[in-house]
Amino acid sequence: VRAPLLSRRVCLVCRESCFFFLMIRRPPRSTLFPYTTLFRSGVTAEFNKNLLVRINRELEGDFELSNFDHEAVYDQEAGRVAMHLVCRRACSVRIKALDLEVDFVAGEKIHTEDSYKYSPDEVATLARASGFSVERHWTDGAERFYLGLLAPRSR
Repeated sequence: VRAPLLSRRVCLVCRESCFFFLMIRRPPRSTLFPYTTLFRSGVTAEFNKNLLVRINRELEGDFELSNFDHEAVYDQEAGRVAMHLVCRRACSVRIKALDLEVDFVAGEKIHTEDSYKYSPDEVATLARASGFSVERHWTDGAERFYLGLLAPRSR
């Protein structure tokens, strides 16, 4: 369990109590697996490809969005969704602001994100290891989403 990640990021902003929202780790074949709906709707793909849109706009890149497909792979053991943009065909991309040209081969991946999912028990373990306690938590009726109220433990 990745306690240092929680402690470094949360402790910077949480002096009293704070809310912690996440998707609950679910078996991928479960009808309660919430990521499936997001993947099928195209929302996640659009979000992922927005990285290329922003590079084009903010760094004067010339990514052709149709050259890249969104890929999301769920690793149940790690509790992680890994997001990639996969090059569909060989292409060359120029990023003017960085004076950079990048050649891609078909099938080459750009790793854009790791999104970790935790069970309620893992959240409690992370909280304890990071100097917090879970004061209270709520889930939706299907236990897909979790909202926890974390408070620093007294020293």
